[in-house]
Amino acid sequence: MTIKLGLMKVFISLINTIGSILVLLGFFIFLNAEETTLLIIGLFLIIITEAASINMLNYEEKRKLENTKDEFLKNIGMIFAWPVLLFILYMMSPNKAVLSFTFIMTITAAIKAISLIIKVYLIDKRIVIGRQE
Repeated sequence: MTIKLGLMKVFISLINTIGSILVLLGFFIFLNAEETTLLIIGLFLIIITEAASINMLNYEEKRKLENTKDEFLKNIGMIFAWPVLLFILYMMSPNKAVLSFTFIMTITAAIKAISLIIKVYLIDKRIVIGRQE
């Protein structure tokens, strides 16, 4: 990994973290005041960072691309672990707040899962070649 690629990954991760925090804060504001501005901004930042990470596949090392493809199912499972656990919690004790939080977590997980599916598709179809090591 080159220094530029590493710095871009750090920057994208920071923006993704900010987006996740905004989604969480937006969720709590939505519950109290039904204001969706922060929630939408957070989801928008998450979508932008996932698109940027898909675009960065062209600069990734070939070994890393193969690892991403090999660990696809494990990563999808990890992405949807929290929404599934929250849904089970909702089933045990129906509560509007838990259901709303589960919905928001599911939307975020779906965005990340779709991004991962696109990445693996591009790697598998050899549309993204990656750099030679």
